Amino acid sequence: MTEVTIGDKVTSLPAYCLYNCKALTSIEIPNSVTSIGKYAFNGCNSLESVVLGDKLPAIGDNAFKGCTSLVKLYSLNPTPPKISASVFDGVDKEACLLMVTKGNLDADTTSIPDFDENIDDHIIVVNYNGVVLYEGPEANMSTLEPGMYVIVKGKESKKLIVK
Repeated sequence: MTEVTIGDKVTSLPAYCLYNCKALTSIEIPNSVTSIGKYAFNGCNSLESVVLGDKLPAIGDNAFKGCTSLVKLYSLNPTPPKISASVFDGVDKEACLLMVTKGNLDADTTSIPDFDENIDDHIIVVNYNGVVLYEGPEANMSTLEPGMYVIVKGKESKKLIVK
């Protein structure tokens, strides 16, 4: 199972719910989810991208332990979720890009410990053929050639025409 859709009526992900699901590559936790149980995604070693919804106040112990392929973690909650130090054991926190809202940057980000970067200006630029042309901080993006693009920032996207 490489993909899981969590419905917007789900409010809790119980302990061990996707434990050791080795083929899972990405997961988007909807805004309706207010708890993630311990070991929920433990051992999902192909998991590369996680989006945490905007109402998640805390994450259970060892929930993402052993997710060794995790390179993108999006936290949409304006208040950082409370976590223990073991939640992301085994994740390369220098290689994993933590993307947060401005509220996270203004708040005490120590509740998401050990990550190298906390940014709110991460963007993705995609051409109309679906090819990613740029992904990173908005300030580092170079000039675009004339054409039509889609700019994705957080959960928002906009069409951009460069003449």
